[in-house]
Amino acid sequence: LYHLNGSLKQRATGERLHKLISTHPNGYMTPQEFWELVVTCLCLRGNFYAYKVKAFGEVAELLPVDPGCVVPKLNSSWEPVYQVTFPDGSTDVLSQEDIWHVR
Repeated sequence: LYHLNGSLKQRATGERLHKLISTHPNGYMTPQEFWELVVTCLCLRGNFYAYKVKAFGEVAELLPVDPGCVVPKLNSSWEPVYQVTFPDGSTDVLSQEDIWHVR
């Protein structure tokens, strides 16, 4: 995660999101396991999805979602939404506020 300082890119080490993706993306994966899964999903499925677990309005965890359980769509306002089938069989339509999509 970087930010621009003029024309220079600098690591955004002070950002909460930087700490999340570089030290503890969720409660059961190391950062290396998380990024290996991201790359594997991108190579094999072309997409990676993670559910953003929030606490006090901030992303606290990124929980990977099987790309086979997500159907990206456009809503009536032409905004991306994601129909997700959860492990218990329930489905929900989530916005970009709730899903991190990497393609």
